[in-house]
Amino acid sequence: VVITDCSDSIDKSTISIPDKIDGHPVTMIYYYVFSGLENTKTINIPDSVKVIGAEAFAWCENLQTINLKFLI
Repeated sequence: VVITDCSDSIDKSTISIPDKIDGHPVTMIYYYVFSGLENTKTINIPDSVKVIGAEAFAWCENLQTINLKFLI
């Protein structure tokens, strides 16, 4: 599964990407998906994600933390 939209998370300060959607692993965050989110401070990414598209977090001026579970 590829995350291609985050419109339901637009006002959240913390976004946690699920490791599975409908039983299928989330493996990629698409290009520019989270770009420009003004209220987001933290994004949690599970170890199932293997690819993060270019500029996925561009222009997130208040983003302070990206937790990458696969690097822990």
